[in-house]
Amino acid sequence: MGGRTAVIGYRPMKFIKTRILMASSVHRWNDGRIYYKEARSLAKFADVRLIAVRSPEASEVPDGRIAVDLLPAKGLRLGDRKSLILRLKRIGMVTKTVLHHRYDVFHFHDPELIPVGWLAKLRGKKVIYDMHEDAFHVLTRREWIPKPLALIVGIIIRGLEFLNLLIYDRFILAEKAYAKVFTAKKCFTVLNFPIIEETFEPVRRRRNESLRMVYVGSITNMRGAEDILRSIRDLRVSGRNITLDLYGNVAEENLQAMIMAGIEEGWLKYHGWIPGDTILRAIRRCHVGLSPLRDHPGYRYIWPTKVLEYVAAGLAIVASSLPGTTRLLKDLGCAVFYPPGDVEALKKAILSLYQEDIRVSLAENGAPKLRQYSWASQEAALVSMYHDVLR
Repeated sequence: MGGRTAVIGYRPMKFIKTRILMASSVHRWNDGRIYYKEARSLAKFADVRLIAVRSPEASEVPDGRIAVDLLPAKGLRLGDRKSLILRLKRIGMVTKTVLHHRYDVFHFHDPELIPVGWLAKLRGKKVIYDMHEDAFHVLTRREWIPKPLALIVGIIIRGLEFLNLLIYDRFILAEKAYAKVFTAKKCFTVLNFPIIEETFEPVRRRRNESLRMVYVGSITNMRGAEDILRSIRDLRVSGRNITLDLYGNVAEENLQAMIMAGIEEGWLKYHGWIPGDTILRAIRRCHVGLSPLRDHPGYRYIWPTKVLEYVAAGLAIVASSLPGTTRLLKDLGCAVFYPPGDVEALKKAILSLYQEDIRVSLAENGAPKLRQYSWASQEAALVSMYHDVLR
């Protein structure tokens, strides 16, 4: 059955001496899924070396159990020619590591490292491809890539992925939605659930305090950033005391201008990218979390990790009514929904949480059900999958 979830019940003594080389030529070393979830989970049972991009916000690695090799950090901006050249250099650096280091398993996270996985297989290593996103759909929503070119490159990558089902040892799928496409027995689902070690009670607003909205994630038009910026600006013009905290990287120039305007007007705070292990404490003083994804095939059936982090932080949620998001949040009972891309409906959804008792009641609903959506369940699945591939 495609997109299997590995059975729980592994024997960690099986691969204590296993050496795992994890790699990403795109993600920061302290990416939530790569470092704080997968690498730290596997380091309990194996020797883990990670090669990934230097993080401008955090140069020191907090966990001595994991060896980290850092790639140059410049050139992270999408669509930048210099960025493309540097990404090619980073691929070369990963390739050098794959060819010259000792390891048993090569576990990589980016489609551009697919050829490097072939080299690892030629060296007789186990190879695991960790798919964070559906690359085909990701390419088709990049606004800086011409649509015909994006379609051609997407088809090529999809073909390579299917070919690699014959070559690689395992595929890890970060979303159940991908299991509809990748149905081979080699495919295992390890969902990107958040690490939830504690939850927070909803924060009640003081008299005359603004309703603090928060968005965490890539700040792009397709992820609804323009929709929330327009909505909050309009609501403030109508006299509503609402502010916005933004966490993430800005990818489009029109959004940069809108964000600068919001900062100058005093209702927006832009915090930049934030490491995954600090998100909950950073947003716990906010009141409402936003998940404004627009309708796109790549987003339609995913379970956004951010909404689970919002729930753990004690926030009520306003979310676009995509099937995957709706299915997840209706179970938690903590969200107000609106049609994707409908700014007027988004404003009404936000206003519905302006009433304090409604907002707090929704926020309190979610936390008791969070246990089943925490990383602890997926850690067991990940290690079990490793046990399966190494036996």
